[in-house]
Amino acid sequence: WVGELASANGWRRDTAHRLLVERRDPAVEPALRRMVTSGSRPEARVSAVMLLEVLGAVPAEVLASALDDDSPRLRSAAAQILANRGISGQRLGAETPLFGSLVRRTRDADERVRLDAVLALGVQAAGPERDAALERVGREETRRWLVLAAAAGLGSTNTAWLSKVHPEPRWQRPPPRPVQADPDRERVVQLLRPALDRTGDRTRGAALCARLCL
Repeated sequence: WVGELASANGWRRDTAHRLLVERRDPAVEPALRRMVTSGSRPEARVSAVMLLEVLGAVPAEVLASALDDDSPRLRSAAAQILANRGISGQRLGAETPLFGSLVRRTRDADERVRLDAVLALGVQAAGPERDAALERVGREETRRWLVLAAAAGLGSTNTAWLSKVHPEPRWQRPPPRPVQADPDRERVVQLLRPALDRTGDRTRGAALCARLCL
Protein backbone atom coordinates (compact mmCIF):
# COMPACT_ATOMS: atom_id res chain seq x y z
CA TRP A 1 0.00 0.00 0.00
CA VAL A 2 2.91 2.39 0.43
CA GLY A 3 3.34 2.64 -3.33
CA GLU A 4 -0.30 3.75 -3.67
CA LEU A 5 0.52 6.91 -1.69
CA ALA A 6 2.11 8.17 -4.92
CA SER A 7 -0.91 7.34 -7.07
CA ALA A 8 -2.29 10.05 -9.34
CA ASN A 9 -5.75 9.02 -8.14
CA GLY A 10 -6.71 10.89 -4.98
CA TRP A 11 -9.12 8.18 -3.82
CA ARG A 12 -6.39 5.54 -4.01
CA ARG A 13 -3.97 7.78 -2.07
CA ASP A 14 -6.53 8.44 0.65
CA THR A 15 -7.52 4.77 0.89
CA ALA A 16 -3.89 3.67 1.12
CA HIS A 17 -3.24 6.21 3.87
CA ARG A 18 -6.30 5.07 5.82
CA LEU A 19 -5.41 1.39 5.57
CA LEU A 20 -1.83 2.01 6.63
CA VAL A 21 -3.02 3.96 9.66
CA GLU A 22 -5.49 1.23 10.60
CA ARG A 23 -2.98 -1.59 10.25
CA ARG A 24 -0.02 0.17 11.87
CA ASP A 25 2.37 -2.42 10.46
CA PRO A 26 5.99 -1.70 11.47
CA ALA A 27 7.16 -3.63 8.42
CA VAL A 28 6.29 -0.67 6.17
CA GLU A 29 8.60 1.76 7.97
CA PRO A 30 11.59 1.39 5.60
CA ALA A 31 9.36 1.96 2.55
CA LEU A 32 7.79 5.00 4.18
CA ARG A 33 11.22 6.46 4.92
CA ARG A 34 12.23 6.04 1.31
CA MET A 35 8.97 7.67 0.24
CA VAL A 36 9.69 10.74 2.41
CA THR A 37 13.14 11.26 0.95
CA SER A 38 12.57 10.26 -2.66
CA GLY A 39 8.82 10.09 -3.35
CA SER A 40 7.76 11.56 -6.70
CA ARG A 41 4.71 13.44 -5.44
CA PRO A 42 4.59 15.99 -2.58
CA GLU A 43 1.30 14.46 -1.39
CA ALA A 44 3.00 11.08 -1.07
CA ARG A 45 5.92 12.49 0.89
CA VAL A 46 3.56 14.33 3.29
CA SER A 47 1.46 11.19 3.84
CA ALA A 48 4.59 9.11 4.41
CA VAL A 49 6.08 11.39 7.06
CA MET A 50 2.74 11.65 8.87
CA LEU A 51 2.35 7.87 8.80
CA LEU A 52 5.84 7.44 10.21
CA GLU A 53 4.90 9.76 13.06
CA VAL A 54 1.78 7.68 13.72
CA LEU A 55 4.04 4.63 13.92
CA GLY A 56 6.45 6.53 16.18
CA ALA A 57 9.26 5.94 13.73
CA VAL A 58 10.39 9.24 12.22
CA PRO A 59 14.17 9.38 12.72
CA ALA A 60 15.86 12.75 13.03
CA GLU A 61 17.53 12.49 9.63
CA VAL A 62 14.17 11.92 7.91
CA LEU A 63 12.65 14.93 9.64
CA ALA A 64 15.69 17.01 8.69
CA SER A 65 15.24 15.93 5.08
CA ALA A 66 11.55 16.87 5.25
CA LEU A 67 12.37 20.31 6.68
CA ASP A 68 14.66 20.97 3.70
CA ASP A 69 12.36 19.48 1.06
CA ASP A 70 11.43 21.43 -2.07
CA SER A 71 7.74 21.13 -1.22
CA PRO A 72 6.44 23.72 1.27
CA ARG A 73 3.71 21.25 2.25
CA LEU A 74 6.30 18.75 3.45
CA ARG A 75 8.36 21.42 5.22
CA SER A 76 5.18 22.55 6.96
CA ALA A 77 4.24 18.98 7.92
CA ALA A 78 7.69 18.41 9.45
CA ALA A 79 7.39 21.60 11.50
CA GLN A 80 3.94 20.50 12.72
CA ILE A 81 5.38 17.17 13.85
CA LEU A 82 8.06 18.98 15.87
CA ALA A 83 5.39 21.26 17.36
CA ASN A 84 3.29 18.28 18.47
CA ARG A 85 6.37 16.63 19.96
CA GLY A 86 7.28 19.80 21.80
CA ILE A 87 3.78 20.06 23.27
CA SER A 88 4.03 16.45 24.49
CA GLY A 89 7.40 17.16 26.13
CA GLN A 90 9.78 15.86 23.44
CA ARG A 91 11.68 19.12 23.05
CA LEU A 92 14.73 19.75 20.90
CA GLY A 93 18.04 20.80 22.35
CA ALA A 94 19.61 23.89 20.79
CA GLU A 95 22.68 21.86 19.88
CA THR A 96 20.79 19.40 17.65
CA PRO A 97 20.80 19.72 13.84
CA LEU A 98 16.98 19.58 13.85
CA PHE A 99 16.84 22.70 16.01
CA GLY A 100 19.04 24.56 13.52
CA SER A 101 16.85 23.39 10.64
CA LEU A 102 13.74 24.58 12.47
CA VAL A 103 15.28 28.01 13.07
CA ARG A 104 16.14 28.27 9.35
CA ARG A 105 12.53 27.55 8.46
CA THR A 106 11.45 30.69 10.35
CA ARG A 107 12.98 32.54 7.36
CA ASP A 108 11.27 30.30 4.79
CA ALA A 109 9.94 31.89 1.60
CA ASP A 110 6.54 30.30 2.27
CA GLU A 111 4.46 32.13 4.89
CA ARG A 112 2.66 29.00 6.10
CA VAL A 113 5.98 27.22 6.63
CA ARG A 114 7.30 30.21 8.59
CA LEU A 115 4.20 30.20 10.80
CA ASP A 116 4.42 26.47 11.52
CA ALA A 117 8.14 26.80 12.25
CA VAL A 118 7.60 29.71 14.67
CA LEU A 119 4.81 27.81 16.45
CA ALA A 120 7.07 24.75 16.72
CA LEU A 121 9.96 26.83 17.99
CA GLY A 122 7.75 28.41 20.62
CA VAL A 123 7.09 25.07 22.33
CA GLN A 124 10.74 24.00 22.46
CA ALA A 125 12.79 24.37 25.63
CA ALA A 126 13.49 28.00 26.46
CA GLY A 127 17.05 29.09 25.90
CA PRO A 128 19.14 31.90 24.41
CA GLU A 129 19.11 30.45 20.87
CA ARG A 130 15.36 29.86 20.82
CA ASP A 131 14.56 33.24 22.37
CA ALA A 132 16.88 35.09 20.00
CA ALA A 133 15.21 33.46 16.98
CA LEU A 134 11.72 34.32 18.22
CA GLU A 135 12.75 37.89 19.07
CA ARG A 136 14.13 38.29 15.56
CA VAL A 137 10.82 37.09 14.11
CA GLY A 138 8.94 39.57 16.29
CA ARG A 139 11.16 42.46 15.16
CA GLU A 140 11.35 41.67 11.46
CA GLU A 141 8.01 40.15 10.57
CA THR A 142 5.05 42.25 9.47
CA ARG A 143 2.52 39.42 9.17
CA ARG A 144 0.01 39.55 12.03
CA TRP A 145 -0.08 35.85 12.92
CA LEU A 146 3.68 35.43 12.75
CA VAL A 147 4.23 38.30 15.18
CA LEU A 148 1.57 36.90 17.52
CA ALA A 149 3.11 33.40 17.31
CA ALA A 150 6.53 34.76 18.24
CA ALA A 151 5.07 36.79 21.12
CA ALA A 152 3.15 33.74 22.38
CA GLY A 153 6.26 31.57 22.25
CA LEU A 154 8.15 34.06 24.37
CA GLY A 155 5.21 35.00 26.60
CA SER A 156 5.94 38.55 25.50
CA THR A 157 3.81 41.68 25.58
CA ASN A 158 6.40 43.75 23.69
CA THR A 159 4.51 46.91 22.77
CA ALA A 160 6.63 47.53 19.68
CA TRP A 161 5.59 44.15 18.30
CA LEU A 162 1.95 44.42 19.26
CA SER A 163 1.69 47.90 17.76
CA LYS A 164 2.39 46.26 14.39
CA VAL A 165 -0.51 43.92 14.99
CA HIS A 166 -2.88 46.54 16.39
CA PRO A 167 -1.64 49.96 15.20
CA GLU A 168 -3.00 53.02 16.95
CA PRO A 169 -6.11 54.10 15.06
CA ARG A 170 -5.94 57.56 13.51
CA TRP A 171 -9.48 58.69 14.18
CA GLN A 172 -10.64 61.75 12.37
CA ARG A 173 -13.96 63.43 12.94
CA PRO A 174 -15.88 63.49 9.68
CA PRO A 175 -16.74 66.94 8.38
CA PRO A 176 -20.25 68.10 9.31
CA ARG A 177 -22.84 67.40 6.70
CA PRO A 178 -24.74 70.48 5.53
CA VAL A 179 -28.36 70.40 6.61
CA GLN A 180 -30.56 70.51 3.59
CA ALA A 181 -33.94 72.20 3.76
CA ASP A 182 -36.64 69.55 4.05
CA PRO A 183 -39.97 70.71 2.59
CA ASP A 184 -41.93 68.13 4.59
CA ARG A 185 -40.28 69.24 7.82
CA GLU A 186 -40.99 72.87 7.11
CA ARG A 187 -44.65 72.13 6.36
CA VAL A 188 -45.05 70.26 9.66
CA VAL A 189 -43.41 73.14 11.56
CA GLN A 190 -45.76 75.63 9.97
CA LEU A 191 -48.79 73.50 10.80
CA LEU A 192 -47.68 73.19 14.42
CA ARG A 193 -46.62 76.78 14.89
CA PRO A 194 -50.07 78.11 15.95
CA ALA A 195 -50.25 75.42 18.63
CA LEU A 196 -46.67 76.02 19.74
CA ASP A 197 -47.22 79.75 20.03
CA ARG A 198 -50.55 79.47 21.83
CA THR A 199 -50.74 80.26 25.53
CA GLY A 200 -53.47 79.94 28.06
CA ASP A 201 -56.02 77.21 27.49
CA ARG A 202 -54.15 73.93 26.99
CA THR A 203 -57.32 72.11 26.01
CA ARG A 204 -57.93 74.43 23.09
CA GLY A 205 -54.26 74.07 22.07
CA ALA A 206 -54.51 70.28 22.06
CA ALA A 207 -57.70 70.46 20.03
CA LEU A 208 -56.04 72.80 17.51
CA CYS A 209 -53.01 70.47 17.20
CA ALA A 210 -55.32 67.47 16.70
CA ARG A 211 -57.36 69.28 14.06
CA LEU A 212 -54.29 70.43 12.10
CA CYS A 213 -51.96 67.47 12.45
CA LEU A 214 -53.82 64.26 13.24
